[in-house]
Order: sequence, then structure tokens, then C-alpha cells
Amino acid sequence: MDSNRGCLFPLLFFILIVIRQYILPKTILPRHLYELDAAEFDEIESGPSEPLLK
Repeated sequence: MDSNRGCLFPLLFFILIVIRQYILPKTILPRHLYELDAAEFDEIESGPSEPLLK
């Protein structure tokens, strides 16, 4: 029974790839997907002058 679960693990990744490649582009704007897929992001050099939470 446990050996069957080992075969399902790679299948989960295959399903997630299919969802990302074919379903998400139909429901989410491409610019938003680009931001989600970005490996790097620009950091703010200096922080805010005032705390965000008071």
C-alpha cells in the first residue's frame, strides 16, 4: 500500500505544472503571473521614514 503513495508524489508535481501552464494564464493576468514567477525582486534601498504600524 505504501509503494503506491510513492508513485503519486511525482504525479502531484505534474498536475501542478499543468495547472500553472494552462489554467492559470486563463484566469490571472499575465503581468500578475510574471510577478509571481519572478526569481528576483527589487528591494527598497531605504526604508520608510515613519513606521507602517502605529
